[in-house]
Amino acid sequence: MCATRWLVVALAFVAACTAPPAPQQPSVEVRELADGAWHATWRFQEPVSGMRFARPARYFREDAWRVLTPGYALARDGDSQVVLGGDAAPVAEIQVEFPVDTRKFPREYEFFHRFSDGSVALYTGMLHAETLDGRVVATTVTVDPGPARALVTTDTEGADGTYAYVGNIPPLHAAHMRAVVDPGLPPWLAYELEQRTETFFALLAERTGHQLERKPLVLFNFVPGERDGYAYRGGALQGLIHLSAVGDGWHDADPNAVRAMLRFIAHEAAHMWNADLVKYRSGSPPWLHEGGADALSERILVAAGIAGPAALAAFDAEALDECTRQPELALSEARSDRAPYACGSLVASWSEQLLQAADPTLDLFDFTGRLIARARAGDGRYGEDDWFAVLKAMGAEAAAVDALQAFVRAPQAAPAWRAAAETWGNIP
Repeated sequence: MCATRWLVVALAFVAACTAPPAPQQPSVEVRELADGAWHATWRFQEPVSGMRFARPARYFREDAWRVLTPGYALARDGDSQVVLGGDAAPVAEIQVEFPVDTRKFPREYEFFHRFSDGSVALYTGMLHAETLDGRVVATTVTVDPGPARALVTTDTEGADGTYAYVGNIPPLHAAHMRAVVDPGLPPWLAYELEQRTETFFALLAERTGHQLERKPLVLFNFVPGERDGYAYRGGALQGLIHLSAVGDGWHDADPNAVRAMLRFIAHEAAHMWNADLVKYRSGSPPWLHEGGADALSERILVAAGIAGPAALAAFDAEALDECTRQPELALSEARSDRAPYACGSLVASWSEQLLQAADPTLDLFDFTGRLIARARAGDGRYGEDDWFAVLKAMGAEAAAVDALQAFVRAPQAAPAWRAAAETWGNIP
């Protein structure tokens, strides 16, 4: 029997024997070309007459993508974007070339992020595809950086894809994270982002009592010239946080702007614990993880010395104002943009209040740690019932927990949120 050795460097493998190959799994291979464009090959287990992309993203592909497989072309199929063969014979491979595309689309990850030195981060989710009948899904993307570049990515791609960094910026290896930091960032901002983000991860590990299974990857890039002032944008994927500092205004320090950016990072860091280390149960209302992360983010800033108790009170008061503008709908059913964040953050804050009434030493970090422990003792997932069960198990008064649970599940109007704020006593 011969052995097969796996080399995980460029998400590729090297076979050390000549045994018959295993059946080809659906996959995508992508590589950078000498002229800066990119080439992708989709390989299927059997010949197909086309494929459907998992993310239509405003059909941006038809603007610049070039299908190289003879007889095949890009098209639209309802809300989907597809590659169709028309009268051409089915094929086992579909090949496409495309340029670096940094356009922004609403509610979507950017396909590419540029760094100041010319390197890029590519979002693999834009390459996920399936056959036209949905039988075969190609969601494993192998990125070949070529001989002149290095590849830095997460250990796992996740169902939504990930960002793969291709370039030559030396990654930072800290105790709790890996990071690729754009050399074009103003030095003071690069230092602030590096140090604070590492502190946030360390705080969450220490205060919840749970270490992440893998170091997260953090990508920071700089987009000057897009605007005179300053802004930021970013997102999180499994095991990864990305953030772009946008605008020439970042050359000057603005404490309020920096704190807003750090709150965003703290929110996404909290998701590494409440949505990566454990998962929320399918069908659970989003206030559990979004509201929980929002409430934790401000407490992370307080614990790191970036904000104080007054800022925390103002944060809760602002969340209450947002909640009073939401439709009359149970929070368990709310799907608006802000209700899961703002109203869910208030519920998390009120949960902390109930805990501290029983034991003043407990806080939301302790609660999050116990919620994670409960999920990991089972199937690795948690839901709304688990939230309230953990509150009771930690000593919160059962009648008060039941009242909070009933409130979350009952249709609420603005006066009810105000009355609840007075009941739990953490909003002036």
